[in-house]
Amino acid sequence: MNDKAKKSAPLGESKSGADTAFADEQCAGAPAKTCPGDKKKTLSVEWSTDEVYCADPASLDGTATGIASQVTGTGTVKVQDKTVKTLNGKGQSTFKLDWKASGVDFKALPTGKMPDKLAAVGDLSADGLSAKTPKALALKRLPDKDPEAVSFACSSPKTVNGTNDYAWTAAFKLGVKNTTVQVKQTLQIKKAWLGKWASFDAAKDKLAQTWGFVKKSGAKWKYWDTTAKDWKALPRNVSSYTLTNILFVKDGASFKGREDATQVWPESFEEPKNYEAMKGKWKKNMNDTWGKKFKINVKDCAGAGLCAWDVDIEMDWSAGAGDKLVYAVWSAEWERSDASDWYLSENRLSLAAHEGGHLLGAYDEYTGGAIHPGTKKIVEDSVMGQNLTKAEPRHLDDFRDQMEKKVKAWIGRDWKLEVKKR
Repeated sequence: MNDKAKKSAPLGESKSGADTAFADEQCAGAPAKTCPGDKKKTLSVEWSTDEVYCADPASLDGTATGIASQVTGTGTVKVQDKTVKTLNGKGQSTFKLDWKASGVDFKALPTGKMPDKLAAVGDLSADGLSAKTPKALALKRLPDKDPEAVSFACSSPKTVNGTNDYAWTAAFKLGVKNTTVQVKQTLQIKKAWLGKWASFDAAKDKLAQTWGFVKKSGAKWKYWDTTAKDWKALPRNVSSYTLTNILFVKDGASFKGREDATQVWPESFEEPKNYEAMKGKWKKNMNDTWGKKFKINVKDCAGAGLCAWDVDIEMDWSAGAGDKLVYAVWSAEWERSDASDWYLSENRLSLAAHEGGHLLGAYDEYTGGAIHPGTKKIVEDSVMGQNLTKAEPRHLDDFRDQMEKKVKAWIGRDWKLEVKKR
């Protein structure tokens, strides 16, 4: 039974009508400390702490007098007049009803602003008495954070994949806005051109030079004669030679080796006609595959903004600095792309989402690729597998780990997170 108490403005609403989500001065309700029929029976309750984040413990701590024997106390947690949890616990002179903050959705106020915290009111009933917490518990959401740079090393040794020692660095920016985790990946893109060279056999080729640049001209292959300063037909069939790739970048009017500037291609490469078109197609493929497909939450917890967030991944190009440098490579024939070199002759558009996935921390899922050293997972039907199809939550395992580190740095919580499909 409740004593009469002075009526206060409901939580989330000031007397002036202004929108507020939580104000420390607002009354959360008055406890019924005495029973008019029996002044010796009293009950009061308060929160064990002032504020919590998701998964933090809080308890309704009740104090009673005049209760003859142990009874069951029933508590409710209400946020914006909605019951989010019912609690039960035995007690007589004291009650302790434990709760782990969860199940509360943050929503924008009528003003459009997202509240930073919400008020949780606790009620306790026992042996015909009822009481309300005089001060509300503040439920705090993960604070907004401008996207911050994240990078981490990934590797798949030959002992795991059986093919090669692979290593790369994942890089992106990670932030929080309202109820969304923002992942922004800006890829600096530069042009490159593929050239080839071959070593010559003095006895079989009867050439003065020991090696030379080679190229395909129509259906035939030619080598650069360093004496004649001209292209000549290869002495033998191209299949007789081991061809080595060199990537060239433009330096003024010259094309120099990307890794070794002393290697200069003997003529000008053509400008790739499909450069801009492929950039647009690659960008669309990356964002269609990864963009708004996932959400992340604290394990065993729910509540948008309190314990769960949509993950928005946005990938874009930059002519200047970016989180990662990739090259759009012209080549005369089809070549296989990798995380840093994307061939304009590539006929599989999903290579963009695949290689972009590597830069988010995802591993290959095909035999001989850079597979995860822990799971060693092989799945054909995925964007990281042979078929270059769909992205899956497991592909963001390393991103999840980075998010856990950010949470620890931002609010000091050791949350265990999980990624799911939306």
